[in-house]
Amino acid sequence: MQFLYPNFLWALTALAIPVIIHLFYFRRFKKVYFTNVRFLRELKKETSARSRLRNLLLLLMRLLAIAALVFAFAQPFIPLEKEVRSGDRLVSVFVDNSFSMSQTVDNVPLIDQAKEKAREIIRNYNNTDRFQVLTNKPSGREQFLLSREDALRQIDDISLTPETRNGTSISRTIREADRNQNTLIPVAYILSDFQKQQFGDLDLNDTTTQWNLVPLGSIRQSNVGIDSAWFAAPVQLVGQSNQLLIRIRNYGEQAVENIRLTWQQDGQQKPEGTINLEGGASKVDTINFQPSRSGWQSIKLNVTDYPIQFDDDYHLAYNARANVTVLLIHDGVANPYLKAAFAAPGYFSVREEQSNRINYSTLSDYDLVILQSLDKLSSGLEKELLNYMENGGNTLVFPGIDKPDSFVGETARRLGADPVTKVTRSGEFDVARINESSFVFRNVFSRLSSSLRLPKTTVRLEYSRSQRSNSEWLMRYADGLDYMLRYPVGDGNLFTCATPINTEYNDLVKQAEIFVPMLFRMAVSASSKRRPAYTIGKDRSISLDVRGPVGDESFRVKTEPEFIPAVEPRARGIILYTSDQVSESGVFPLVMGDTTLALLAFNYDRVESGQDFLSAAELEEQQPNAVIWEEVALGNFGQRIQEMDRGIILWKWFVVLALIFLALETLILRFWRQ
Repeated sequence: MQFLYPNFLWALTALAIPVIIHLFYFRRFKKVYFTNVRFLRELKKETSARSRLRNLLLLLMRLLAIAALVFAFAQPFIPLEKEVRSGDRLVSVFVDNSFSMSQTVDNVPLIDQAKEKAREIIRNYNNTDRFQVLTNKPSGREQFLLSREDALRQIDDISLTPETRNGTSISRTIREADRNQNTLIPVAYILSDFQKQQFGDLDLNDTTTQWNLVPLGSIRQSNVGIDSAWFAAPVQLVGQSNQLLIRIRNYGEQAVENIRLTWQQDGQQKPEGTINLEGGASKVDTINFQPSRSGWQSIKLNVTDYPIQFDDDYHLAYNARANVTVLLIHDGVANPYLKAAFAAPGYFSVREEQSNRINYSTLSDYDLVILQSLDKLSSGLEKELLNYMENGGNTLVFPGIDKPDSFVGETARRLGADPVTKVTRSGEFDVARINESSFVFRNVFSRLSSSLRLPKTTVRLEYSRSQRSNSEWLMRYADGLDYMLRYPVGDGNLFTCATPINTEYNDLVKQAEIFVPMLFRMAVSASSKRRPAYTIGKDRSISLDVRGPVGDESFRVKTEPEFIPAVEPRARGIILYTSDQVSESGVFPLVMGDTTLALLAFNYDRVESGQDFLSAAELEEQQPNAVIWEEVALGNFGQRIQEMDRGIILWKWFVVLALIFLALETLILRFWRQ
């Protein structure tokens, strides 16, 4: 047996008080005259023996009562495992309030069970202890230590949230609070259904903290949801057919049939049929659509499923454009074949400018800038092109005729391209390979046939391989040398061709089935990084091709309630920071004044869709440093918390003993008369 407050044992010296009173207690006798002394002597002898026994019993009851009270104040306990540290605690409580905690077990939602257990934890610690309350939604409040009453109030305010935190983030936040409070003894509780997707990386190697994992019994339910959706082409053009790909996943173990898929656009709902899925399987379905008008539009996808429904909807937003803008820069006359290639599809909008008359302020308006046969770049153009590409622009360079290596000399080095080691002006060189894994040619051809005509050239530049940068080859000659390369520059791209564009040296412009889709993909390469949907709680910064605020105007995102986001201006748009202010899925307009600049689609995180939970046995195997609370221990949760923290608590029993001893003393005084 040990004592939480052993200094109170000094109070045992008070046991001397009843002993002293007993020793110095002298009773006054009253004289009684008897006619026969012999009877008096016999009565005195008998009364004295009974009185002495009675007084000794009274003394014993008083001593035991005082000793029991002293022991109660010293708070004795029997440690269960190791020596218990005395002092105030820092009690950290994480309450899992993700969507999976809405599941009902025994007619009570898991979130309500977790909150009640959290209250029991807090109530069974002392008023002098400090508390930290954490949830899946990080906030500045969780860094403040709370009193017991404030912690209970914060528990009451917890509600379900679409955000989730992984196990590493939870344990790190708890350890940070521990390091800031060296005088407190750290104790941590994590109350959750322990989904594998969320807690698979839980790290509890810090042995200075007493870790407690409280798994709340979850039932694996059937669930089918839309995992993700994306467009086959990064840019949607008016009148051009496009494909929307949807991945639907069965998160349960049982096969499901006749899952109904629908999609809604411009207020019209369109059925797409039904889907059958085996347990744990997924399927990618395709919807063909064609924008009929330009501007921002939204699509809502839906599958019919029960009981888990937060992942049944998926929202997307896109900006349908009338054309792709191209700026063609040359020194004299534009290549007629190049102009014809742009005119044929009908979705290119081309503007020509000579290299010495460029309006640099309009560069950011173009998706693709083509440098046609420039023998030299001015320092101003070089600087503006670099800024243009770093902010998401795309530049395609065809070298000059007289000086084909002029651009890829010092200028190329400054822009991050490879230097040229050799220029070959005689012979015929066949392009033999296309990099289908590159975005420029990915899914352009259903399959490469032997009848596909690839370019032939009579002049070519050979790039240095010894100083290879982070380039990506797009097309190569039969002997392995590069014909077309891509260099990432900031958020944009630099494309270089090893041969001038003139048909005298290069017949690329005559191969329309390669040249036209290549130009289109190059123009929208930076747009391929734009996303049609964002995830609540994860995507807190969004890159948009819209202009920054003007004057006193500011951006507003029209959620409920609407908010003003932080904005970082860029040359070709802005980066918008939403922080944690989006809490509902849907499509929300980004407005300035009365003008809608963009639509932002947000969806719930699908990490909660999974139905794999860590059992108590699995947690015990993975986390040897933690105490795993079995379901049977949750019945007397409060008592077990005290026993685990301080051993088997005995002070209540000593209070009971003190009362018993005082009651016995009263009975002796009342019924044992002298």
